[in-house]
Amino acid sequence: MAVALAALFAGSLAYLRPVNVRLLLERPAPARHDYEIDQLLAGVPGEAWLVVADRSGRQPGTAVLHTADGGRTWKPGGTPLVHAYTVLKELDDRTLMAQAFEFDGSGQMLLRSSNAGITWQRVKLPPGQLYPAAAYFLSRELGWYLDPDDGRLWRTADGGESWVLLPGIEGFDPPRYGMLFASPQQGWVLSGGTLLATGDGGLSWASRPLPGFGTTDVTLRLTSVGLVAVAHQRSPAPFAGLCSDTIASAQLAVSPDGGLTWLEARSLPTTLLNADSNLAFVRGGDWEVADQERIWKSSDLGRTWKPAGAPGPVVGLDFGDPYDGWASICGGTAARTLLATGDGGQHWSRVFPR
Repeated sequence: MAVALAALFAGSLAYLRPVNVRLLLERPAPARHDYEIDQLLAGVPGEAWLVVADRSGRQPGTAVLHTADGGRTWKPGGTPLVHAYTVLKELDDRTLMAQAFEFDGSGQMLLRSSNAGITWQRVKLPPGQLYPAAAYFLSRELGWYLDPDDGRLWRTADGGESWVLLPGIEGFDPPRYGMLFASPQQGWVLSGGTLLATGDGGLSWASRPLPGFGTTDVTLRLTSVGLVAVAHQRSPAPFAGLCSDTIASAQLAVSPDGGLTWLEARSLPTTLLNADSNLAFVRGGDWEVADQERIWKSSDLGRTWKPAGAPGPVVGLDFGDPYDGWASICGGTAARTLLATGDGGQHWSRVFPR
């Protein structure tokens, strides 16, 4: 299932005023135009989560909504994510990870849900560490934390209850980095324009080549066909009113052997409003990308692309399988509508708000 890992590499948190959780969850639903969709995550077919910002009233807040019936009904979770832009990561069909600001705006916190987002518990970070976006969990128990300032690395095997400091990562470049693990042993750190790989769970690291994209604006995705590097070339949006102030062209390259070698880089067929969430790796070589007008599909690792449905200006795209997908649509300056497809993107129907 598609998981938008790139959001974890460059998490962007926006400060909002504190809000009373009970009032947020118990008051009548606001008018439709008061909801903004901040985050979209697909689960198994028919299941999805939304992080929505409630802009109504004098105390706006953020909440997690969940559907298990294809979007016919949405249930709010009893979550403390009330005034923060949140990044979700699905570990299994019941376990989610998220990050948010403290209630008083004094700091950030890492959260975990073991019941599909109904309730959340705080996860401890290594001593003295403050940035939940620097953590990467492979399972409920196993995770790593990379200090964004100096490259120190910790590992936990008990869900954050205790952390073990590992040797540091030589050559770490703080301004832009990302971390990704495929197994308890195999992982990667993208540091500036350098790719580092480990085969022993983070104890040692070796440099790996990156495709010659000509830019250091690169993110990594883990797919069923191997490691995928996505290089972005960003430029200002050509007209006002978009949900993003930039558009991006992008190239993709696949490594079937963990970064030792790379297949020829391929260009996306279009520019994107949101380069970090408008690309879905569905299964095998089935990829989908969305632009301001339509969905494009590839079944051969990006060598060729064919136009599919035309749902509108997409700012978020995710699929649970090759047929079951979701797209958040820009309305003015924010995503306000969610569409669903059951035929791989040929046809779409509105499922949020109802």
